Amino acid sequence: MLALTCASGFYAPTLTTLGTPPVGSTEPFITPGLGSANTVVKSAYTIQMTASPFPGAPPTCNGLGAGNAGQAFVAGADPTEPSNTRFFATNANNIIYEDVSSLYASMPEIGVPPSGAPIR
Repeated sequence: MLALTCASGFYAPTLTTLGTPPVGSTEPFITPGLGSANTVVKSAYTIQMTASPFPGAPPTCNGLGAGNAGQAFVAGADPTEPSNTRFFATNANNIIYEDVSSLYASMPEIGVPPSGAPIR
């Protein structure tokens, strides 16, 4: 949502950026539990996201400086329990992928990951 309403089409680089409310508001873009750190453990998953900074990105409505937002992003959820073999990731293409091993490190910010299958 940050990309559409706050960052002129660019993406937040971290969960904490999404957890920061816009100036003049008390409502962040994600829940406080997800936006409290850049890596969060929730519901037995380690959740994280990144976006490569783009020098031409404008400042955002929630205080992120110019050149820090990304043109795309990667988000992933890896299970914390060894018996759980469902790993998830998504990117700017807005398709959620599932695999039996972590997708987060290999997921491109745009495009199809080298492994995994889209959830339908």
